[in-house]
Amino acid sequence: MLDKLEAIKARFEDLGVALSNPEIVSDNRKFSVMSKEYRSVEKIVIAYNQYKDLLDTLDFDREALNGDDPELKELAKAEIPGLEEKKEQLEAYIRQLLIPKDPQDEKNAILEIRAGTGGDEASLFAGDLLGLAFNDTFTYSAEALTPVTVCRFPRPRSHRTRPAPAPPARAPVP
Repeated sequence: MLDKLEAIKARFEDLGVALSNPEIVSDNRKFSVMSKEYRSVEKIVIAYNQYKDLLDTLDFDREALNGDDPELKELAKAEIPGLEEKKEQLEAYIRQLLIPKDPQDEKNAILEIRAGTGGDEASLFAGDLLGLAFNDTFTYSAEALTPVTVCRFPRPRSHRTRPAPAPPARAPVP
């Protein structure tokens, strides 16, 4: 994994140099493609640099455990478990970043939300879906394409509805 990360870092540095080249800056298409690649690789390189710093700190603490200073040994002993946990988390994050991106992720999609059949419950469900679409917790952006009222909720009833009584049983026909 470290070799792959080193290769990605080298590519990142090459892209940084290339983006400052006047020939590439003057060609909008090349500049746009290289800028997108630079931004996509940048997260991986930042995480890799953090990972290398963490490994260096872990090595220093392990060396301190073997040293003569008792205070330094105690500090290293207390620090190592937290660093090991952080190392595992950072490795998982880097593995997630290394998963290839789907080229379809960059494309737009149109999602139509309608109440359809089902009466009041369908309208409520469509309203909930619409609320999720415009919620800020997701990483996509949503916008209404038409200025039409999207959902209309029924007014709440002030009385309780009861089921209709069963019809009286008929006598059997002889």
